[in-house]
Amino acid sequence: MVSAIVVGGLFGYLLDRWLHTKPVLMLILGGVGFYAGVRDVLRRLSRSSDGNG
Repeated sequence: MVSAIVVGGLFGYLLDRWLHTKPVLMLILGGVGFYAGVRDVLRRLSRSSDGNG
């Protein structure tokens, strides 16, 4: 989960530096990374609960 946030934030930071739009893309892509991380954790939890039932 943390890696998705870091990768999204880093990619956004690099795009911000290239396009001179300082915090905008970093925040947006960091949020997308957070969403992807949470979604992955929820998917893994639902898979593990299906195997136990």
